[in-house]
Amino acid sequence: MATSGEGARVARPGAGGFVYSRRRPELGTLHRVVRENLRTLYAAAQDGFAGAALPPFVRQELEGYLDCGLLLHGFAHLECEDCHEHLLVAFSCRSRSFW
Repeated sequence: MATSGEGARVARPGAGGFVYSRRRPELGTLHRVVRENLRTLYAAAQDGFAGAALPPFVRQELEGYLDCGLLLHGFAHLECEDCHEHLLVAFSCRSRSFW
């Protein structure tokens, strides 16, 4: 396995030409903006900035987005039967409500 510029583990192409590269959502702009501003949003909502409370499902989706695709929240450990290289595949939250 090789490492890409973002530090993701990348498998060498096999007979089918497939290359897996972990998504690494924590490096993206949307993830950074949500992560850095979530408490501010919650505080503003609590102070009534829009005249209504933030619905619980919105909080659940935002917090779930921050956990989605991160190795520390669960992963599968795969091993190639031919070359015995190892790969970690992060579990996905499978939610597509906002993104």
